[in-house]
Amino acid sequence: MTTIQDIDKSLDEFLGTIRAWDEKSSDLRDAAIDALADDVRNHYDLPIASINSMLAKIDNGMKELQVIRAKFASRRSARAKINELPEDILRLIFGHCGRTEVRTDNGSLFSGFAGTASPGPRLHPAFPVSWTCSYWRKISLDHSGMWAHVNLASFSQRMVEELFKRAKEHPLVIHCHIPSHGQSERAFDLASELLPLKMSRVKELSLDIRISGKQLAATPLTCPAPLIEQLHFGLSTQTLHNVLPYALFKGEAPKLRHLTLDGIRMPWNIGFYRNLSTLIIRNFDRHATSLRDSDICCVIQDSPRLEILEIRSGSSITQQTQQTQPSDPSTMVSRTSCPRVELKHLSTLTLVIPVQIVHHLLSSIAANHITSLTISLEGGVMDSNAHLVAPLFHPDILPRSALSGMKQLIVHAHGSLPIGTYLWATETLQTGFMPSLNQRHCRVEWRDSSSQPVYIATLRQVASNVLAHRKIEHIERLVLSSDCDADDHPCAIYTHLPSLSSVAIDRAVVPSAIGQLCSSNAGTPATGERSTITELTIRHCAVTSEQLDALIVWCSRRREPLRKLVFTAVAFKIASRSAIEAIVRGFDNIAQLDVVWGWGCEFYCSDDSQTYQLQRKPLSRKRYEVVHSPDLT
Repeated sequence: MTTIQDIDKSLDEFLGTIRAWDEKSSDLRDAAIDALADDVRNHYDLPIASINSMLAKIDNGMKELQVIRAKFASRRSARAKINELPEDILRLIFGHCGRTEVRTDNGSLFSGFAGTASPGPRLHPAFPVSWTCSYWRKISLDHSGMWAHVNLASFSQRMVEELFKRAKEHPLVIHCHIPSHGQSERAFDLASELLPLKMSRVKELSLDIRISGKQLAATPLTCPAPLIEQLHFGLSTQTLHNVLPYALFKGEAPKLRHLTLDGIRMPWNIGFYRNLSTLIIRNFDRHATSLRDSDICCVIQDSPRLEILEIRSGSSITQQTQQTQPSDPSTMVSRTSCPRVELKHLSTLTLVIPVQIVHHLLSSIAANHITSLTISLEGGVMDSNAHLVAPLFHPDILPRSALSGMKQLIVHAHGSLPIGTYLWATETLQTGFMPSLNQRHCRVEWRDSSSQPVYIATLRQVASNVLAHRKIEHIERLVLSSDCDADDHPCAIYTHLPSLSSVAIDRAVVPSAIGQLCSSNAGTPATGERSTITELTIRHCAVTSEQLDALIVWCSRRREPLRKLVFTAVAFKIASRSAIEAIVRGFDNIAQLDVVWGWGCEFYCSDDSQTYQLQRKPLSRKRYEVVHSPDLT
């Protein structure tokens, strides 16, 4: 049986014969010196004809070898692990590949298809997959869904049209982000031309237009979309006065379930938000038209099967709320005469709107399975609206049954409000010897507050109402960040909340907070239990050597060890370099404590007027080394 090695040996022998014949033919002489030139040339005709015949045979042999090589390459590819997968699994993998983009540095290779929306040409990932081998090409061309994910802003019109052609009748997923710079005009024109023609095939559409003042000439939102299930539509938020004057897709979108509007909204009328399971409205201008209790009811009445509801007003809310909100919101809060809209499936609720309207919505719905509730209170002055914050969680506003399965609760105020409060409750499942053990955690953060009595009183009411909903056993994180009065220190809230596991303090709070933490029972609940803090973060402040010594003593004497101590952007005032080394050794000698001297930490020594930093030495028993700070000048 002839093997490929035998063929290779015969080829070597053939090449050797050719070389020997070439050397012998070099001795060929003219038959007669005095013969005519034509007679001399005749001596070369026969060898040339023979060589041409051999070249033809070699050319045919090369083609046969190429065919044989392709067969071997095909057999090799077939033995690849990925090709051992069933064809339906490969189709699934290729379908996921079709949802991403590939950028190539070889512009000439794909110059016929590459778009101009980005510095480097982009190629739809289905193309290189289909070029890998004949087997993959067959699967790719038969898999219309692989070509159905199209980004209009990334590809040229020729490539987009080819993708539509190869997708055949498969539902389309179209993305188009049109920025306010770059090749935005090209993408805008392409979207204006092609989208209206394809809306009958679109399943998901994400259209984000950031060109100020632009509107689609033939907007796809006016075309019927019988297959569409998900729509994200965003416009430039520079004006915040974008209101769609018509229903989406002329009301002919029976499968639409997920709707996100960014910088634009529809009228607050019944019939515009039908049958949705996800409704997200962001960056709308509430003052373009009024937003009343009845407006909110129209939205939620349209979609009784809502699972996710998010309403975030635009940035102009904060600036205009004080002029538009009535000083007495009592008439807005009371809804005893109005029936609640039942939202049996609502699980995630996010509201970033003025506190009065939060009351409207919470008192307008009946929900039983909220697992994530985020409330961000905008506008107004907290001192005048503080009485509205805590009652948000009163059973008369939000029934206890609504939060029976709650895993996350976030309440905070920002913008023009002088108070910032985070209350975050989470539920985690621990595994091990007790896999069914549920621990409920609560997180409280405090941002700059100019009215601490109002803050503490409000926080106590919020905590009390939340604890009435469910038993919160553990404070996961407490962040204190504010200037404080000695008579009403924010650390006083320690005694009004459950046990703590993590505390972060910064700026002017640090000196007195360290003093309270280092006292005998600081950081423990009112029941007098032992301290449960496992992580302490100190940041953006100045700390003296006396305070560091107090921390060392506190950490070393704790019955429950502190696991982690983090310093970030702290200026330490120390007497000498040797004192720095002594402090570092003091922390290193505390068992089970991980001390992190993070970014921006510097030690100012009074004896030599020098500035030092700690340099980490991961391979040394001495974890940190004291070094001079680099010359920043």
